[in-house]
Amino acid sequence: MVTSKLENMKNEVIEIHNRIKKICETNKKLEKIYNGCVISSSPICINPYILFFGINPSGKYEIFEQKPDPKGYGFFWEEMKNCLKAINKEKLLENIVVTNRYFFSTKNVESLNKFFDLVNMEFPNWEIQNKQVEWTRTIINEVQPKLIIVAGKTIWKKFNSIFPNNIEIIQKGKHTKVMKINGIILIAYERKFDNMVGKEEFIKFLDKYTQGG
Repeated sequence: MVTSKLENMKNEVIEIHNRIKKICETNKKLEKIYNGCVISSSPICINPYILFFGINPSGKYEIFEQKPDPKGYGFFWEEMKNCLKAINKEKLLENIVVTNRYFFSTKNVESLNKFFDLVNMEFPNWEIQNKQVEWTRTIINEVQPKLIIVAGKTIWKKFNSIFPNNIEIIQKGKHTKVMKINGIILIAYERKFDNMVGKEEFIKFLDKYTQGG
């Protein structure tokens, strides 16, 4: 990790992960759902052009710092590459950090919801969700990207709790929303399963908010 706060975050994630794994030894429902965790699917660097958030990882992981490998960045990679290529800004993919709103890996969003239902019975006072809010805030504050992209229009609402007093709605489209969060532009696009909805609209917004990129 590149800063002391990110290193502390990593240690907290590992500690929480180990606690969950211990619970899985006796809670078979949780063991069946929980696939591990990963902090980032790319190397973490300071001041990237783009900080990308998915919802949560979906494979079996116990990786806390990913090695550089675009093939492992997930479903969005070719899709984002094509969008940036359409506006002649494909080079921005060389300056991106890829992470998720939640570090905990499950098969899908439905399983993620079940995961939280189960861990809430094991951890007091919504500890996991509260920690994840804190971790997301740490990543944004420490990484300081020029632009945040969120895969899934519904999860952009979850960023309201990250900086509740520093959010500004900039622009809304049919399938794309733009807000400023803690001074950083965030573009959230709608998706259905692993497919972007309203790609042309997103490309238009992406071009507008990457001027000079």
